[in-house]
Amino acid sequence: MANLKSKLKALLRRYRKDFPQFALKQLWIITKEGTLDVLNLNRAQLRVWSLVKQRLDEGVPVRIYILKARQLGFSTLISAIIFWFVSLHKFKTTLMVSHDLQSAEQILGKLKIFWTRMAESIRPSQKLSNRKELYLTNAQGTGNESRVIVQTADNVHLGASMTVHAAHLSEFARYEKVQRDVRLAFATLDQTVPHKANTMIFLETTAWGFGFAKDVWDDPKNGYDKVFVSWVAGDEYTSDTPLNMGELFDVPDSPYGDELETLEHVRRELLFWYPDEAKEETWLNDQCMKRLRWRREKIHGGFNGDLGLFRQEYPITPHEAFLTSGSAVFNNLKLSDIMLALRDEEAPTRYRWENERHGFFPSPRSGSLHVWSEPSRGHSYLIGVDVSEGLIDGDESAVQVLETPSMSQVARWSGLISPDDLADLVAWLGHHYNTAAVCVEVNGPGYATNLRLAKQLYYPLMYRREVFDSTKIGFQKKWASRRTGRRSRF
Repeated sequence: MANLKSKLKALLRRYRKDFPQFALKQLWIITKEGTLDVLNLNRAQLRVWSLVKQRLDEGVPVRIYILKARQLGFSTLISAIIFWFVSLHKFKTTLMVSHDLQSAEQILGKLKIFWTRMAESIRPSQKLSNRKELYLTNAQGTGNESRVIVQTADNVHLGASMTVHAAHLSEFARYEKVQRDVRLAFATLDQTVPHKANTMIFLETTAWGFGFAKDVWDDPKNGYDKVFVSWVAGDEYTSDTPLNMGELFDVPDSPYGDELETLEHVRRELLFWYPDEAKEETWLNDQCMKRLRWRREKIHGGFNGDLGLFRQEYPITPHEAFLTSGSAVFNNLKLSDIMLALRDEEAPTRYRWENERHGFFPSPRSGSLHVWSEPSRGHSYLIGVDVSEGLIDGDESAVQVLETPSMSQVARWSGLISPDDLADLVAWLGHHYNTAAVCVEVNGPGYATNLRLAKQLYYPLMYRREVFDSTKIGFQKKWASRRTGRRSRF
């Protein structure tokens, strides 16, 4: 019996140091084919795990942002790491967040399969198991009072009131669709995970347009290791028949885009993800053409010839991922070119709006107000306001502050806020910028914002439009005013 216990302890020590072996021997998953199989980590998963292990061995906090193509197994990988963390280590509280309830339940379902199929000799007991939590207690010297809590992204107080040792934010880019203030939620979570060794935060997502997720990805100073995993990293994303070089299109507006440019990206990705195989030039050239063949087949077979949708789900670069995802009225390619051309060398100062205190307060990481230039004495400013209803599933309101007459942007704010609270925010900004002229769209919810600004806050300098022999506050957006303009004054 003593010998058996000694072997068991040795096995547990090995598993605590060797996650891939623990996954291979103890963790089972439901495969894409609908079968049950052990978790044998693929090359992309092993690459990411090696980065996690490197940070753990260095004794620094693990902070990793994974931007990825579809169906590469990273949600499963991080779920497995979280389960390894709680089942073999004591007193660990972990948090797993997804963008909707169904996805959150799927994540918890994976953990329960891990627990059910784990060898009974090392499996911790369940102290609690429900739709929101898996609480493991001591068994045979394994996990002791460790738990996994599952939440959805609509909770603005992610992880609040507890100390979290590891967190997984799945499909992070989609949180803005369900979260009223994703910046505040992210900042709250960041404070609940101590910035210490043996703590982990994983952001894992496919891209979804130009939003907060892109801001986090682009921020070079936030402490996250950025890992982009293109579709080329997937072993199955290849065809049996290669394309010929002469078949490739070399113009961006072809049904497959500029395939010569894509070829260079594919080649670079193969060199990164398949370093040993890619040493053989024949293999590398053959795989490039087989991958391009698969890409064509997927564009037609999976996306009905829609190149944009393919790029959204299977990007080849981070830029392409954000550029082609999400929904936008204007062409994202053109917007990207403009943003790159106008990018300032210095990052803006950021502030957050607090309704209760009726003011802006410094918030370097999560503030929605970006300020490039503070007001100067004697200078004039103009504030334009586009009002939305402030609903969680609706659009954001937007505020632009311009210096006149140059019309250069000095500040901007956007977010979900009620029309009345928006009036307070605009009034504060207006007074701050030398009593700026304020032009608020009056359509729909904008009427309430204009009314509060004029009748309750008594803001002195508001846009007024002429209607027959009288004037009315607010800019009325309609086809006639867009086409010909209206006489107006402040």
